[in-house]
Amino acid sequence: MSKNMGDTNFKDETNFAYEFNDFFNEKIIMSCSQMEIIFERTEILEYLILGHPQFQKEQLVIVNGILKWNIEKYGLRVKSLKMWFMAILNIIPVTETVLEIGFTFGGSKYLDDKLLEEKKEMLQNHVDNPKTLTEDDNNTFSWKSYLIARPLQDEINLAIDTYQNDGYNLISSSKINETTAYPILLSFRKRNS
Repeated sequence: MSKNMGDTNFKDETNFAYEFNDFFNEKIIMSCSQMEIIFERTEILEYLILGHPQFQKEQLVIVNGILKWNIEKYGLRVKSLKMWFMAILNIIPVTETVLEIGFTFGGSKYLDDKLLEEKKEMLQNHVDNPKTLTEDDNNTFSWKSYLIARPLQDEINLAIDTYQNDGYNLISSSKINETTAYPILLSFRKRNS
């Protein structure tokens, strides 16, 4: 069965599943309700698939209640499209790579905004939880360092216990020289009152 996009009531009649396939005959099938969410969260994907009164499409191929749409001409694999859909449906986190996949289909302001919000949160967490003295722009913490020059476990334990008794927490330990096991720098911090 084929439908002509010139029919004005076509959108009201669309209650079918969507099958997307690619050059490698891989496919993904999405329900009508999933696609409604995806259409709401993308700018032009619905028009690319179903057409628009000002954007006529070729005849749609609908077989047994499944609209079949080949994405081969967009140079995209089904597994990439699936990642984009999953991010739009909040199943996986949005990433720069996922955003780029969607550019082929007009993008998604929803995903753009979501990634921007996540980046703002990460930046705020980074500011509120610095891992080094140089990251502590707001002087949120007092910092102490202890250099371990010899591989004596008692010396390491004493340093850790001493600073922890003063309210400091061990944040990191790092080698000063990558080619030797020692010296090691222990970094501690304590929140300023």
